[in-house]
Amino acid sequence: MQARLEAVLHHVDVLMVHVPPWGIGDRTVDQMDAGSRALLNTIETKMPLLSLHGHIHEGFGRGREITTDGRTTIVRNVSYLNEHYGPTNPPTYFELSPLE
Repeated sequence: MQARLEAVLHHVDVLMVHVPPWGIGDRTVDQMDAGSRALLNTIETKMPLLSLHGHIHEGFGRGREITTDGRTTIVRNVSYLNEHYGPTNPPTYFELSPLE
C-alpha cells in the first residue's frame, strides 16, 4: 500500500482519505488502533499541508500536527457521522496560509 500511495502523492497539499493513519484519530471503542502504518509513513515522507480522514467515527476531532524539516502537516479525523452512524458531528474548518 505504501508504494501505491507514494506513487500518486508527488505534490499534494491536501490529502483526504477514508482510513486514518496509524495512531492518529484511529482508536476504536475497543481501544484498538485501527489506522494504516503505510499511510502514516507516507504522510511523514510527503508532508502535505493537511491530511483528513474519517472511518473511525468515535475518533472525530482527534488529530495532531507532524513537523519535519520545518514543514508541518495537520492530521485530523473529520468524520461526519458519530459512532452510531448519526450525522451529528459538526463540519470542520481549516484556514490555510498560501504557500510561498
